[in-house]
Parts: sequence; C-alpha cells; structure tokens
Amino acid sequence: MLTKQQLIDQTFASADVDGDGYLTESDLIASATRLSTAMLDKVAAGDATGKPLPADVAEMLTTAADLMPRMSAVQWRMIGSIARLDDQGRLTRDEFARITDHLMAGETDDAHNLVFDATWHLLHADGEDFMRRDDWHRFAEAHAITRYVDDLFDEMDSDHDGKVSKDDYLAVRSGWDERA
Repeated sequence: MLTKQQLIDQTFASADVDGDGYLTESDLIASATRLSTAMLDKVAAGDATGKPLPADVAEMLTTAADLMPRMSAVQWRMIGSIARLDDQGRLTRDEFARITDHLMAGETDDAHNLVFDATWHLLHADGEDFMRRDDWHRFAEAHAITRYVDDLFDEMDSDHDGKVSKDDYLAVRSGWDERA
C-alpha cells in the first residue's frame, strides 16, 4: 500500500503546475482547468466506439467541468483559512501534506462528490463499469501524474483481475486513515 506521503507527494507534484515547489491559487486553477478540459474532451469524443455518452453522464461531466475552476478558487480561499501560507501567499509542500491529511480524513461535500463521480467517468473511457490499466495510464499522463502510477492501480485493483470498480477507486480515499 502506498503511504500517505507518497500520495501527497504525487498530488503536490501534479498540482504544482508551474513546478516552482509551491502551490498557489493559479496552480490550483490551472490544474482544475486541465481536468475540466479532459472532461469536456470526453463529452465531445463519446465512448470508446465514438458513440455519444449517455445524456446523464455527459451532463454530469459538463457540470463538473464548469464547476471545477470556480470551485478551485473557493478551495484556495478555504485552504488559506486553514493553512499557514508563506509570506508570498504560497503553500509549501509540508503545509500541503498537513492540510491534505486533515481534509482526506474528513467528509466530502456535494461538490467534491460530483468531481469524484465525474473523474470516475473519465477513468473508464470505454463506458464499462470498471477501469482498466490503460484507462488509468491515459488519465495519469493527461494529469501529469508520473509517480506510483502502476502501484496505485495495483492497490485499487484489490482482486487483481486487471479491473477497478468505482467502489475500488473510492476506497483509496475512504481508507486514508489506515495508511502509514
């Protein structure tokens, strides 16, 4: 099982869009915009055969894509209220680790649940009810996730059948407190 620190380090690296070693509001919005673009691209591309996505899935992805950059600005204000930003208003890696641990252990709100659901639909690109390793690799590449890609897939694939269900995907978050 990947440690909290490994997951935090990867998340930080992916969100630090400009690569300066700090997170800023512009990093957070750029990262959310990248994911939003992927969601809208998915709606435009349809399923693996090119057929349009079911209307409810397309609507959810479009709603989440619209919400994410705005939600990121709100998240940054929330982060600023609970985190110790440096004198330039940036979040250090250590402070990111501290607040991530705090937030991952808590409950999510409806907006975050919408993003988790929309992200799930991005992950299983072929329209099936599970994600395969190649789906995960495409998602990871599109979102600058470079470390622990296969390790995290293997962890999510609890029965080692090469498929990850939505419950398996969400269990990574729900099992946060059991991580070292």
